[in-house]
Amino acid sequence: MLRGTYCILIATMMVASPAKADWQYTRWGMTPSEVETAAQAAGQTLIPSNQPMATRLLGHTGTYAVSGGVMEANFYYSDNKLEEVELKGSRDGQCYVIGLGLNEKYGTPFSKTDMVVATKFIWHDQDQGNSVEFMRFSSSCYLSYRSLATRDKSGL
Repeated sequence: MLRGTYCILIATMMVASPAKADWQYTRWGMTPSEVETAAQAAGQTLIPSNQPMATRLLGHTGTYAVSGGVMEANFYYSDNKLEEVELKGSRDGQCYVIGLGLNEKYGTPFSKTDMVVATKFIWHDQDQGNSVEFMRFSSSCYLSYRSLATRDKSGL
C-alpha cells in the first residue's frame, strides 16, 4: 500500500508541476491581489499575511494538497511581485517521497549540500525556467520554487 502511495505521489507531482516559469495557478511577478484571484479561480483559499521578512513580504499562506497529505504553502513578494512559493512538509514519509519525486523529475541536482541538520538540493529546471530547492531535515522539509531569472539576479 505504501509503495502504491509513493507512485501516486510521484505521478501527481509530475502532472502538477509548474508550466513555464511559474508555479501552479500563479505566475512570477503577480501582485498579491492577482495571486488571490488566481487562487480563488483554482478553488484554493489563501490567508493574507503581510508579514515583513528581511527583504521581502510573506504575503499569503495557505495549504497545498500532495497525494493524501497537505503541505503549508507560503507566498513571498518583493516589490509587490510574487517571487517565491515555499511548501513546508512536516511528515518524514511525505518528505522522503517528495525527494524521490524531485529526483525522478529533475535528475541529478545542480547542487547538493550536506549540513549538520539537513541536506539541501537545488535543481535548475531550464525547460520551465524555475529554480527548485528542497531542504530535508530529519522529520520535515521545505520545497521552494522561484524563477531562475530571480535567482540569477540574487547571485545564487
